[in-house]
Amino acid sequence: MIKNLIVLQIILPIFISAINFVNKKPFIAYYLTLITVITSFASAILLMLYSISNASLAYYFGGWMPPIGIEFKLTKLNSLFLLIVASSALFTFLYGKKILYFEVHKNKISPFCSVFLVCLAGLYGIILTNDFFNLYVFIEIASLTTYSLISIGTTKKSLHAAFYYLIIGTIAATLILISIGYIYAASGTLNIDDFINNFDHLKNLKSVKVACYLMFIGLFIKSGLFPFHSWLVKAYRHTNSFILPFIGSVSTKVYILIVLKLVYLNFGTEYILQNNILQAFLMTIGITAIIIAAFSALQQTDLRSMLVFSSISQIGYIFIAISIGTKTSFVSAVVFTLSHIIAKMALFIICGQVYYYKNTYDKNNLYMLYKEMPYMVTIFLINAASLIGIPLTAGFLGKASIIYALLSEKMWISTIFIVIGSFITFRYFWQFTEIFLFYKKYPPQDQLLNNHDSQHENTALPLDQAVQVSSNYAPVLVVTILTIINIAIGVSFNKFILEIEKILTYSS
Repeated sequence: MIKNLIVLQIILPIFISAINFVNKKPFIAYYLTLITVITSFASAILLMLYSISNASLAYYFGGWMPPIGIEFKLTKLNSLFLLIVASSALFTFLYGKKILYFEVHKNKISPFCSVFLVCLAGLYGIILTNDFFNLYVFIEIASLTTYSLISIGTTKKSLHAAFYYLIIGTIAATLILISIGYIYAASGTLNIDDFINNFDHLKNLKSVKVACYLMFIGLFIKSGLFPFHSWLVKAYRHTNSFILPFIGSVSTKVYILIVLKLVYLNFGTEYILQNNILQAFLMTIGITAIIIAAFSALQQTDLRSMLVFSSISQIGYIFIAISIGTKTSFVSAVVFTLSHIIAKMALFIICGQVYYYKNTYDKNNLYMLYKEMPYMVTIFLINAASLIGIPLTAGFLGKASIIYALLSEKMWISTIFIVIGSFITFRYFWQFTEIFLFYKKYPPQDQLLNNHDSQHENTALPLDQAVQVSSNYAPVLVVTILTIINIAIGVSFNKFILEIEKILTYSS
């Protein structure tokens, strides 16, 4: 029964996707997709509960045993990220029905839902597969569908962003495919466990080293790590508000999961970080990403762009944790990734609600927003506090664990840069906090009407429709749930860390 749930996570979204593709009625497509993600979420919970009390579980397609057959593997770490992606998909379809109907033409809603489900299946496949080639296949499925979802935006800039992402993503995928070719040529197997079992005899081969570096470069691009982040800026800025919380919170984190598994569980930290070249590279790039992206966020004049550059900066923290190469840093990377997913999804949802209420992201038109949207602004501040690293939030737990891992290895300079990055993060969030909370003379009315973001200036809704979208209770419910989870993790400090350590210990 449980084994069948593993493959159900892939088959069900693809099957419903095919139905949606044929179906022409938007409301049927929406509710079919909603039922699918609810079922997927329930399955992910059952798989997580099973993995907590049991060892890893494998599913062999067609009954063919590896290394010949294709294998899916459920570990505690995989089940955790499976639940995160399933939750994000569910939250997306719970909160965004009205936004979907406003931003996507009714004739495109059915294919949009169809593509979303294939994307979801691709992300699940990336998490579950225990085969290098099928990892590439699922990366391509998730990537191609993500390009399509981004292209269905509100202006032509969405198409440009999707095409640019396509070019960069194709380069990354090519590097990953070449690296898999080198792995197969050296080992004669594509099964990951089989490769690990023979790794001691393979690790000194130049082809394996080349494969390792090509794989990481491709994954760095997919993860949006600085300086490979230009696609992320364009894609996040110009995609539709419905899909942004999902893509912005989990799509890059799935590729970060692959990096985590390769460094800590597959190749091993001794092999990856032994000569300090990749360790120094990751540490340097991580620090650079934190500082430069944070300063870029500080310079932004619109809310969405600030959150986009904030995401790039936060990714830098994760890669600093990965570069440390200890068990503590492994835990800290996972904890920080989880905290970032929770906070950033809430913030992107709120960002969309602000746009539909004010018809702009421009900070000059958001003064005293607290009086008009008091609850959303409060939730915004709590999740911003999490990204800053203020106590009693999940973000504090993640950032404190990274600092602890750095101090344990006497990496004083990196610790200082993390503190500096946190201060800059506080500064760019405080810039918008001042605007939301404190009075300033409003610009002239004609400037309010004309000073919209260039990428959204042709999509302004009539006032009654804008209020109808922004006053929807579904987004309020979703961001409330996310914020409660955020605070609950922050409050349960030691217990949560211990649970993550257990998960990672059994996964390894």
